[in-house]
Amino acid sequence: MRLTPTLRTYLLALWITFTAKMPCAADDFQLILNGLPQLHVADSPGFQVSPGCQLSYSAILKFPFNSHPAAMEEWMKAYGYQACYWIRFSLENTTSQTIEAYLHVDFFGKIVLYALIPGDTLQYTGGPDVSSSPHTPVATLHAIRFQVPAHQQIQYLVQLSSTSDDDLGATNLEISSPTSLSQSFLRQYFHDRLTRLLQLLFLGFMCSQMLYVLFQWMIVKRKEYPYYFLYLGLVTLYYLHKYYHQIGIYWPFAYYPELRFYLKSILLMLPYLFYLKFIRNFLELSTLDKNVERQIIRLENGIVIYMIVDLLLRTCFPEKTWINELLMISIFIVFMYCLYLIFLLMKHHDLLISLILTGGLIAGAGGVAGILITLLENNMGIIHINLNNLVPGQIGVCIETIIFTTSLGIKIRRIEKEKIKNQQKLIQQLQENELLRMNMENIRNKIAQDLHDDIGATLSSILLYSHAAMQRKKMSTQEAKAIFDKINRISTDMMENMSDIVWAIHPLQDSMEKLIHRMIYYALPLARAKNITFHFHEGEQVRDVELDMNKRKNIFLIFKEAICNALKYAEATLIDVNLYLNDGQLHLVIKDNGKGFAEQDTEGNGLRNMKYRCRECDGEITISSAPGQGTCIHLQIPVQIR
Repeated sequence: MRLTPTLRTYLLALWITFTAKMPCAADDFQLILNGLPQLHVADSPGFQVSPGCQLSYSAILKFPFNSHPAAMEEWMKAYGYQACYWIRFSLENTTSQTIEAYLHVDFFGKIVLYALIPGDTLQYTGGPDVSSSPHTPVATLHAIRFQVPAHQQIQYLVQLSSTSDDDLGATNLEISSPTSLSQSFLRQYFHDRLTRLLQLLFLGFMCSQMLYVLFQWMIVKRKEYPYYFLYLGLVTLYYLHKYYHQIGIYWPFAYYPELRFYLKSILLMLPYLFYLKFIRNFLELSTLDKNVERQIIRLENGIVIYMIVDLLLRTCFPEKTWINELLMISIFIVFMYCLYLIFLLMKHHDLLISLILTGGLIAGAGGVAGILITLLENNMGIIHINLNNLVPGQIGVCIETIIFTTSLGIKIRRIEKEKIKNQQKLIQQLQENELLRMNMENIRNKIAQDLHDDIGATLSSILLYSHAAMQRKKMSTQEAKAIFDKINRISTDMMENMSDIVWAIHPLQDSMEKLIHRMIYYALPLARAKNITFHFHEGEQVRDVELDMNKRKNIFLIFKEAICNALKYAEATLIDVNLYLNDGQLHLVIKDNGKGFAEQDTEGNGLRNMKYRCRECDGEITISSAPGQGTCIHLQIPVQIR
């Protein structure tokens, strides 16, 4: 596959940035005078090292200085950040005026300049406590201003040291005039233009991603988006503070270098905290996996506690380098614990979970790779190639944000599908509610019709019989008894019908068990009163059947009509009832051994009522009978089982 010229240029630039001299070693160290013809170097510079920065400047003077510039390179490879480096040189002012000069050394965080006065006494000349403000020229921020008296030769001693927050190394020790210092700064600024371009592209990418997340949060209003926004903001701020010199954004880190020291744990550990909160909410671990959610919350609390302890340590022991080593170890422990949590979550085998965890793993691995480069190169001296330890982390963050965008698209599609599914369920529920409402309306109408037909007709009959009795002035006892018997019978039937209607609509009777009890309670006493044997057989799972009010009422009334016919007309000695389930149908079979009837006699009012009630339940009814062979009524109604 052939690469396009643009892609080849980009990959070349990325490689140059990765191998750029962030920590830089000395190579033929020189003392250079820029724009100061009045000053002369009196003798060759000397070099000395203090492992662990344990020797004071007075103790350093008791040891001989090495005159070979290569010694600085060997010491920096051997000790790295764990030492202070001393350079001794002499300057002679041959003029009659005091000369103002600036001392600058590349790639060291802390520079202190002493002047050696007679009596081997060191006089502090300049160092990191020199105040600066936003009005201080950028070129002079990392330079020490000092003066060389007229017609004098002064010996100076420079102490160089760094923490892991700073770059380490030295190419030259430059002593410049104010004009030359500004020119040197501009040359270096333009020399870093390739790194600046790549870092500005990275910052632009991160800022665009932050805006995208912010807009998503404004639209969706989900709480994981602010956490991810803060994560991106802290990562961007971290790389801004590491590349501020190359990018050209000097405020506030160049003017307040103490911020870089005290904010280090916040800028490195706090992104982990917000990313864990993002994952916990984005993957909805409270419902997905409560065990992993509890462990992530513990890790979040541990990160907060560590940051507080780190700030206290940096406040109490600002000169100790082991604080930074402890921070690197803590980051590695957090990363390994995150690997364990990723292993626990991977068991769910979900594409969205896999993408998010892969992105977090790549971002964390990039940061850990940078830490390993720092340890192997500067602290252990194993790697001798000058690698940029920040680039792996930046690559990991870029890949992670791309994966996040992909995961967000997948989740939005899932949410839309879930929303459509919920809408379909809602529509179905509304349709079912409307059907239920119509059924209830039909039931109400039916109850009203039953009340009107039964009670109205019964009361009308009672009224007619009562009116007839009142019209007859002379009525025999037998005639009066017949009228009152009719009124009593009609009233009894009406009370039974009212009892059936009240029972059918009462919610406490809304179960198959109550229906069976009422059927037996109704039929058994009547059968015994006529010396008829009554058997009731109940099949398995019959009591698990769910019946609505309409079906329950119609089944009972069909049963009641069949029992009444058998008791009144069949002259039977045995009534056998069988209630069972088969293929989602409730079967009710009522048999008697009575005299039966011919087929042409099957259209009486009672039988017609049974067929009508069966149709209301979407069921089927079969009435089988013949003279001398008894009668069998077989009812089938579709039902649901709990």
